[in-house]
Amino acid sequence: MANGINPLNQQPIAEQDLLNNVHISRCLFFVSDVLQSVIENTTAKSSKRKRGPGLFYITDEQIKALQPSEHDLLISHIADIINVVAEENQCKRISASLINQWLLHTGLLELKEERFKVASLQGTQLGIRSTIQTALDGREYYRNIFSPAAQQFIFDNLPAILVFRDME
Repeated sequence: MANGINPLNQQPIAEQDLLNNVHISRCLFFVSDVLQSVIENTTAKSSKRKRGPGLFYITDEQIKALQPSEHDLLISHIADIINVVAEENQCKRISASLINQWLLHTGLLELKEERFKVASLQGTQLGIRSTIQTALDGREYYRNIFSPAAQQFIFDNLPAILVFRDME
């Protein structure tokens, strides 16, 4: 349009048409230049943009290197152990929340009162222990403790946890 061509039918715009006004034409050229700059800048930025770390992943060799603690641990500490081993992959960290969701999905944890995650019978047999704790404000909550055997079970099932993540 800035060049005096109707974009709908590719015909020249009539002399008396508003779009052929010199002020409108200059404005259209300006907008065209701005849009071209935005397009070029966006393309340059997207090709230069440093991408953040990708989804968490861990190799089979790294899984084999995971060793459970001699002591019972919280799920957040188990996630920390996994993340230290996978750190060299420069990927996102695995979250305790993801592992808990998978444990719920597999039936090793269950919901109590629709808000507390506690060990199921199978989870207890595996080595997950749920204890009642009292917060500073007096509210009670459950804390899940994972035995070395339960930690090893999580390590051994990391591929299944990642498949579960990808299905969500």
